Amino acid sequence: GRDEDGFGFTATNVYSERDGRPGVDYPWLEGRYLVEQHRATTLTVVNATSSSAGSDCTFPDPCASTESAAAFTYEWSIAALGEEDAEGDSAVATGTGDAFEHVFTTAGHHSVAVKEVDLVTGVSVRSHTEIVVCKYVRREIRSLTSDDREKFLAAMSEVYHLQESEGQVRYGSDYHDIYYFAELHNGLAGDAECDHLHDGLGFFTNHVALANEFERSLQTVDPAVSLPYWDFTMDADRVRLDGANFSAFFDSPIFSEDWFGDVDATSTRRRAAAAEDGDGSVNPPPPAEQSHGLASGRFGNVSVDPADWNRKSDVVNAYGLMRAPWNTNNERTLTRSHTTFGFEVNILPNCEDHAKMLEYSSWSAFGMDAQYLPHGPIHTLIGGTFGGDDWEGYLNHRGYDMVEAQKWAIRSFGAAKDMWRAGTMTCPSTCSADTPASECKCTCQNITAWIDAGESATALATYVHPRFENAALRSSRNGDDLSDDLLKLFCNDDEGLWPLVGDSLSSSSALDPTFWPMHPTMDRLLHWKRLNGFVDETWDDHTYKHADDGVCWGHRADDALLFTDPADGHHYSNTELYGLMDPRNESMPYVYDTFKWSHCEEQGVHMRPAVGA
Repeated sequence: GRDEDGFGFTATNVYSERDGRPGVDYPWLEGRYLVEQHRATTLTVVNATSSSAGSDCTFPDPCASTESAAAFTYEWSIAALGEEDAEGDSAVATGTGDAFEHVFTTAGHHSVAVKEVDLVTGVSVRSHTEIVVCKYVRREIRSLTSDDREKFLAAMSEVYHLQESEGQVRYGSDYHDIYYFAELHNGLAGDAECDHLHDGLGFFTNHVALANEFERSLQTVDPAVSLPYWDFTMDADRVRLDGANFSAFFDSPIFSEDWFGDVDATSTRRRAAAAEDGDGSVNPPPPAEQSHGLASGRFGNVSVDPADWNRKSDVVNAYGLMRAPWNTNNERTLTRSHTTFGFEVNILPNCEDHAKMLEYSSWSAFGMDAQYLPHGPIHTLIGGTFGGDDWEGYLNHRGYDMVEAQKWAIRSFGAAKDMWRAGTMTCPSTCSADTPASECKCTCQNITAWIDAGESATALATYVHPRFENAALRSSRNGDDLSDDLLKLFCNDDEGLWPLVGDSLSSSSALDPTFWPMHPTMDRLLHWKRLNGFVDETWDDHTYKHADDGVCWGHRADDALLFTDPADGHHYSNTELYGLMDPRNESMPYVYDTFKWSHCEEQGVHMRPAVGA
């Protein structure tokens, strides 16, 4: 900012000097500088007098050359503003020179004043004062400086390895370890009644609140850290440019050992040829059990066993591990697989998927659909499945259309939890640690009766998915009825079928470190849409997909959630959180750096929201 005569100052840091001013699309920042919490800001005089003196020169000790007709210095004063104090409190920082570096540590408004002082007379010749806004800025993780990215990863590693009891002694009560966050997500998403986090309109509010609490925990470790976002549409663009080669996705620095670790490449995949060359059995033999645990890097060997965290969990699987009951994954640490039910999934949210969301006019429709194609496949690509999960071999052996087969593979983890909640599928309540996963699996108790009664087709359409009402989807390429075989597949009714789900694809997904930069990407997309407006921001209370009345606690507007107001401890409702999340609301604790998607624009995909009310 500057006065009419051009005198004023600029406020810059290492990022704005490189990328330009952040947050320029937020209306409450119009005409204001944004300075960042716990990041060095350089305040530089604009239109300084050419004979100004250096920063060591102050009245009455002028150090300018005596040959100069006049010499000037610049005096800075910075004050934090209280809510009722428009003039500013007493100065919290002062400095001199035509450039002054300061680290703002408190969020909110700050008054910055600069005076041009005649070093001979001590008289203030010109002055300028304006208000700057201090907040955290979230940036794409690959755009962080190497130092800032390391600070983020180091703080995150601390949260992953320092248990809560010790961490709160060291860092304060806002510190929580990863088990706290993962158990919270697992308990809500793995509940027997319904999924309180997904498949309904509470998806955004709950995940934003969870991410913000995680960010606060990181900031107890290092207050300079903010939660970055991972724009995975950039990775989709890399895959596109590489001729749809998905190795470009897995070769991303996201999966380097120094960042979040590799997605395993050891999934056993059994092809139909194995049956042809085998002993004539209906299915290929089951694969040997092998580890899919993330074993190296800073997030390697993170335990899923509550006992290792000296904690208990209300939702565990048969092995007592912090996973959903329908996921009988017996690995004791975080797991990943690059294949899903034997398929190398080739669906990755891209620019078109995100651009389409910006055309929505209704918040309720946006909030529901954004959690699926624009977001969900990332969890599939990282979590995947393993164990006795070769649907590809099973269905190809029976002559099923493999395009449809992959679609069912992607939907199947959702079908399993729905069947479990409906009581159609039962899972063991307990299995000893040495019980093989192949002997501890979920099954449908009525499958024999359904098959014997010729009701497999009805069971598929009723309990698995209504699309099975279409006879073509129950038939082989030659027209043979595969209803019995498909039902056996979904019910794990074969010695070779005992699928285990990687954590990113299940209710324990918050344990995977990629979870945390993944969800701010969707929050950023919502920011951009809300800044341009929805036509209809009505909250639909009946959006939950797996209940006849569309109701599940956690998804209605007035549901009191588990997240609390730090000021008075009351539980936020969805309505309150939706209001607090509004990017038009200056009380937001952070902003996103930019709403530019240059890689999308280069494809001819324009990320320009339809303008609402």
